[in-house]
Amino acid sequence: MSLWTKKYLESELVILPMTIGLLITRYNFAKIDVVWTAAAVILILFFSAVYRFFVKFTFSQFKALAYALVIGYLTTFLTFFASSHNVSLQYVLLILLASFPAAISIFNIKLAADISLNHDHRDLLQSKGLKRELILFSSDYVVMFFAVAAAVMAGLLPWTAFLILVSVGPIFNNVLKFITKPFIKETRALALQNYWLTLIPLTIGIFLGVFLKNKR
Repeated sequence: MSLWTKKYLESELVILPMTIGLLITRYNFAKIDVVWTAAAVILILFFSAVYRFFVKFTFSQFKALAYALVIGYLTTFLTFFASSHNVSLQYVLLILLASFPAAISIFNIKLAADISLNHDHRDLLQSKGLKRELILFSSDYVVMFFAVAAAVMAGLLPWTAFLILVSVGPIFNNVLKFITKPFIKETRALALQNYWLTLIPLTIGIFLGVFLKNKR
C-alpha cells in the first residue's frame, strides 16, 4: 500500500460524510444532539484509526468495500443516529442511499490505487481482470447519481441535493482520463479528486436545503 493511499484513506475522508450526516439530521428532524454527536465522532475516528492496522494486508475488493462502507456509510449513519436516535429500517436504507456518493468515491480511491500499483500498460489489452476493474470504476459513479436521486425522491434529501449534478461532467472527464492511462500517479490521483467533486457539491446542496427549509 502506497504512502499516497495511506495519507488519504484515514481520518481526512470522514469529515464530509460526518457533515452530511449532521445536515440530513437537521433537514429531517431540525435538531442536533451535541453530546451524542461528539460521542459518534469519537467512535468514527476510532474506526478510521483501525484502518491503519489493515493497510499491512494485501488489497482485495471486499476489504476496499468494507472500508468504504465503514467510512462512507457508517460515518453518515452514526452521525445521523446520534441526534435522531432513529434506527428504523426505513432510515437505515435511506441513509445507505444518501451515503452512496461517499462510499463509492472512497472505494474507487482504493481501486484506482490498486490498479495503478499492480498493473501496467500491457495489461490494458490482455487482462480481463483489469478490464472488469475499469468497468467497475466507471459504472460506480452512475449508480451513485441514481442513489442520490432516489434519496431525494424518498424525501430524505432536499431537492437542492441535485447540486451534485454539476460534478457529472468533471467526474466522467476524470474517469475517461483514468481508464485511458490508469498506470500513472497523475491519473490515480483523479479518484481522490472525484471524491471532492462529488461530496462538496452534495454537502453544499443539502446545506442549502436546510437553509431554505428553515426560512419557511
